[in-house]
Amino acid sequence: MPFHLEQVTRNELADYVRGLPKDEQERLVLRLLSQAFMQAGAASLVASLWPVPDESTRQLRIHFYHDLVAGKSKAAALRSAQLTLQSNPAYSHPLHWAGFVLIGDGGALGGMT
Repeated sequence: MPFHLEQVTRNELADYVRGLPKDEQERLVLRLLSQAFMQAGAASLVASLWPVPDESTRQLRIHFYHDLVAGKSKAAALRSAQLTLQSNPAYSHPLHWAGFVLIGDGGALGGMT
């Protein structure tokens, strides 16, 4: 269902979200936040679908940005970072790497290649 936020009050939105099952609440929040970032000018963002431990997130970001700066596309850099964590016994459980998704432009950073 599309939202036209300029026509919805904060209380109406909060009441609507509270009435949804927990998993639908989380998907809606992710979608609304993603839309807000895109409308504000972000070409893409990486988000997690569930809470991920801080150290796992840190490791994924290190690998992701290393590959991104090396010229890989955002999609390839995220996949590579996820595979790197998956192959590390300390982070092999999907909790640590599978929840990260790329939203928006998956190409390389402009001017980096």
